Amino acid sequence: KQITKLIAYPINSILSVINIPNTVTSITPYAFYNATNITTIMIPESVTYIPSHTFSYINNLSVLEVDADNNNYMSESNVLFNKDKTELLKYSMGLTSASYLVPLTVTSISSDAFRYVTHLSAIRIMDSVTHIGVNAFLYTHITTIIMSSTNSLSVTSPGSNVLFYGKSVNIIEPLPSIITYQEINGTVGEINVSLIVTNSSTGSFTYSSADDDIVTLSSDGLISFNGIGNGVIVTINQSNDAYYESSTGTVLINVGQGTPIITSQ
Repeated sequence: KQITKLIAYPINSILSVINIPNTVTSITPYAFYNATNITTIMIPESVTYIPSHTFSYINNLSVLEVDADNNNYMSESNVLFNKDKTELLKYSMGLTSASYLVPLTVTSISSDAFRYVTHLSAIRIMDSVTHIGVNAFLYTHITTIIMSSTNSLSVTSPGSNVLFYGKSVNIIEPLPSIITYQEINGTVGEINVSLIVTNSSTGSFTYSSADDDIVTLSSDGLISFNGIGNGVIVTINQSNDAYYESSTGTVLINVGQGTPIITSQ
């Protein structure tokens, strides 16, 4: 008989890694109730239905991965979403980060999304989110919600001890992010020169050069000086993080001719 529904996982099992069989198409609510030994769950391509509360009581779950060929669900950084990443379904209870940035693609946060998550203290909700399930933050340790006043979910009086979807929290606006950097002078032929950029935000950086014939940059900000030129504009973009807005800065790079080396024969 083919196994198509996962009904209940034995809570006294010592297994920590669960590979759901690729014949399973649905999982019942509370199937993993109090399965505290589990740290990893792998969801196969075959699963088409995951109800609320399925992963709510797995305290140590820190790895939650969905097969890339699954047509209904996907995971990113061990957080469960619907396939097009517009609905945040479940944040794994065993993750230990103190803050979380809801992806910009998300428009809805399910009522079970953060329930019982104890490590998170702050969540950044982007303007794209237009719906939050009533119990999304129930039994969490979340104390801070970071969201813009332009968000359609914004309360009328942001501040301390605001009741937000059943949870008393501090609601604050994201901070402006300012990139600081140094103007750089180099000589033709130098490579892997570090572009020193600092910011209080933890958002990722991307770089682009206005003239690749003179200056090129790697994905991690290392510069190669390819030709002679002054005032080449390098654009630095930093994505937003949980507390800070995204930002853009520019730096001027001057590249001169190096001192020729004369050798005698």
